[in-house]
Amino acid sequence: MEQNAAFCESSEFGRKVVVTFNAELPIENEEISAEFQLFTICGKEGGEVRPAKISVIQDELSIAYYHQFYRTMRYFQVERSSLKAGFVDQRDFRCQIESFDVSDRMF
Repeated sequence: MEQNAAFCESSEFGRKVVVTFNAELPIENEEISAEFQLFTICGKEGGEVRPAKISVIQDELSIAYYHQFYRTMRYFQVERSSLKAGFVDQRDFRCQIESFDVSDRMF
């Protein structure tokens, strides 16, 4: 545990999600394919690429992926207006866009 605390002392994040996709954002009742990665312990653990699907539910993007350890679907939600994100009803992630195209619905 002390090793993790020392490792995280100089890290920019505790947990990090990376969602990669190469398509226009979906509209209601559409899905697009994506890749989902979850890094924990300041990037020391995790990072496996998981296939995912992005859909729009009201004002949120929903990224669905299969969690192999728990053998269940997990859903990472991103509020489109604020870019706050998280699992279930928690919004403890802050999103940033690293690359985008300014064409219609591309992000």
